[in-house]
Amino acid sequence: MQTMRQSWTDERLGDFRAETARRFEEAKAETARRFEEAKAETARRFDEVDRRLDGVEGGLRDLNHRVDDLQRTLVLGAIAMTGAILAGFGGLAGLLAALL
Repeated sequence: MQTMRQSWTDERLGDFRAETARRFEEAKAETARRFEEAKAETARRFDEVDRRLDGVEGGLRDLNHRVDDLQRTLVLGAIAMTGAILAGFGGLAGLLAALL
């Protein structure tokens, strides 16, 4: 069994420095590779969401037209009812005028 060194030689420190630098470069390369994979996966998922939203957009456009049609119907109905009420009041006023 090898005994622990009490001091480090310049050669041993150089070896340690080189090994540490090599391992950091490996870690940096692995991190960059993983980042690129994550970036590609994120882009793929956003493309999928965009495709789904394109289908929803058509449905929303159709729903918007239907709501516009309903609003138009309600406005025309309100105008017709107002006209009928005014005509009724006009007829009632004419009847009262004829009686008096």
